[in-house]
Amino acid sequence: MALGLLILGLLAGRFLLPSKAPEGAVGHDHGTRDVEPSEPEVWTCSMHPQIQQPDAGDCPICGMDLILLANDSDGDEGDRVLSMSESSRALADIQTTLVKEESPEVAIRLVGKLAYDETLEKSLTARFPARIDELFVNFTGAQVRAGDPLAKVYSPDLRTAQRELLNAYRADPESIYTVAARKKLLLWDLLPEQIDAILEDGEAQDHFTIKAPVGGVVIAKNVSEGDYLKAGEVLFRIVDLSNMWAELDAYESDLAWLQVGQLAALSFKAFPSKVFEGDVAFIEPEINALSRTVPVRVNVPNSEARLKPGMFVQAVVTGFNESSDVPTLVPSTAVLRTGQRAVVYVEKPDADRPTYEGREIELGVRAGDSYVVTSGLEGGERVVTNGAFKIDSALQIKAKPSMMNPDAGSGKVGHDHSEMAMASAPLELPVEMALSLLDDYLKLQASLASDDLGASKSALKAMMQVTGHQGDLPDLIHEMLAADSLDAIRRPHFETLSNSLVEAVMDTPSSFPEGLLVMHCPMVYDDRGADWIQATEPLQNPYYGAMMLKCGEVKTKVDSLKGAKIEAATDTNSKELFVSLVPAYLELQAALVADDLDASKVALKSMMQITGHQGDLPNLIHKMLAEDSLDTIRRPHFETLSNALIEAVESNPDSFETDLYLMHCPMVYGDRGASWLQAENSLLNPYFGAMMLRCGESKGLINKQ
Repeated sequence: MALGLLILGLLAGRFLLPSKAPEGAVGHDHGTRDVEPSEPEVWTCSMHPQIQQPDAGDCPICGMDLILLANDSDGDEGDRVLSMSESSRALADIQTTLVKEESPEVAIRLVGKLAYDETLEKSLTARFPARIDELFVNFTGAQVRAGDPLAKVYSPDLRTAQRELLNAYRADPESIYTVAARKKLLLWDLLPEQIDAILEDGEAQDHFTIKAPVGGVVIAKNVSEGDYLKAGEVLFRIVDLSNMWAELDAYESDLAWLQVGQLAALSFKAFPSKVFEGDVAFIEPEINALSRTVPVRVNVPNSEARLKPGMFVQAVVTGFNESSDVPTLVPSTAVLRTGQRAVVYVEKPDADRPTYEGREIELGVRAGDSYVVTSGLEGGERVVTNGAFKIDSALQIKAKPSMMNPDAGSGKVGHDHSEMAMASAPLELPVEMALSLLDDYLKLQASLASDDLGASKSALKAMMQVTGHQGDLPDLIHEMLAADSLDAIRRPHFETLSNSLVEAVMDTPSSFPEGLLVMHCPMVYDDRGADWIQATEPLQNPYYGAMMLKCGEVKTKVDSLKGAKIEAATDTNSKELFVSLVPAYLELQAALVADDLDASKVALKSMMQITGHQGDLPNLIHKMLAEDSLDTIRRPHFETLSNALIEAVESNPDSFETDLYLMHCPMVYGDRGASWLQAENSLLNPYFGAMMLRCGESKGLINKQ
């Protein structure tokens, strides 16, 4: 029996175990000996590359689907270098553009109003005491030519001066007394032909006609028939309108491209098909502290008298590089900017396969769709203009230095506290998003105050469900979810999140629930201090938890900020102001509907020319002009402006000749709703633009007669 089992085992080994091939054998061996073990798959998270698992699934930190980590590189390319196959390049749609060295031309768009040329303005004053017996020009705005009669006056002093001239002339026409008497009358603004007429008649005249010394338009009439004048009093002010000034406003970012002597192309609504030209004559040396703009003056010829003072003007000035050095230009779409750093990805020209190297560069001024590069790039290199974020994400997954994580792979461990002395800059947070996050934020604040890491992570995951996974705010929440301690969540990430919410609340307090409190602890970050939001008292410090739970104070009660609005005053000047704003407001509404940021800024600049720079309404327009996105112009500022105009129209409907329809969208601000005005009854939503163009309803004509 034992022998039989032994023989059976030997036979099984003979047929089941692979035999050794003869030495020098040729051909393929399909046994298991030549099958190399396949490389194990690695699945990772695009937001948290430290997560690497053998199977597909969800990221344990953020819940995103894991992606397969493909080994598409060609060996060790080095830090901040990514190599890929041609197929991967096509799939990622990587596009590059040549870096050029050339003098840029920048179209600078300015708005303003026409004004008188002050150098062509003349005042006609009384050179001797007189009485106005007759006015030939008796209204402001009258057009006069040089020598036209303006007024007839009676003056005993002038009669005496005429007698002095006649007596001296009769005695000796060439005597010094005659010359002196004649000069006296000339200094009193008598014309040479008037003096000759006196000598020819041989008698002093009782009345004297004052004539216009220059041609132009009477812009001020300060006398009436029967008035007595003293020497030095102004009778008329006359201005020659053959040349005018376009008074424009330029922003600080425009100054690098503006020079005296540049040609400006000017357009006016009154002449939509004609382009006027003028020269930049003056750039003021001081910036307006309120509007942060610099007044720029353009001389505009007006020989045909078609242009009128007070007209709104839009100007385009083409700026050039005045330096003798030709600058290096990089397309703006190639630049990844984060804080003070700017990164581009440069294509390596001699590589066997598509290879891109990340490089930090220093930027100069913006030139239209390009930036001037002061260092880091040279002309002739190619930079990635489409797909740079994909390259940057791939480097993050490989744990290499990238835009978002420049220190990856450098061996740095722990948190860098070098910037703790600086307050965390808030992220741009639309009101709707802030409202959606508020409940989970308050849960996070309470969890941090309770030193509960698990509850903090739960609140962050709930917030991530609201924000999604793309953008600065989701990136911040991912960072907080990846933290392994309460302190790593608290500082600096919780402060950044808090500052973003605080800014949203302070901008539109009426959009948020009753009772919110902005708290402040002065001891965070070595006594720099930090803020947060709570729903109710007592104060619960999230930065220290139980260690210093009561440290801090109530900084602001949000309820105290509510109710602030721009009042539509009922005095005549305010009525006229709101009436004047209607055309520019309708342009702004149309620009927001079209998702056109540049056109929105042009409309706002037109408004600023009407309102001036002092008061609540100008301050609101300044804020809107300072914004760098449509959403921050729309909410809350456009609503505030709309509400003020709606109130003005409802208070004085007869003052507004343009038909204005009241529109309302119920979905703005998390279903709170907001209103606006339109000139047509076909609804076009300025709060959402193309995304929800028809959302809302018409409430009808608001100024129906």
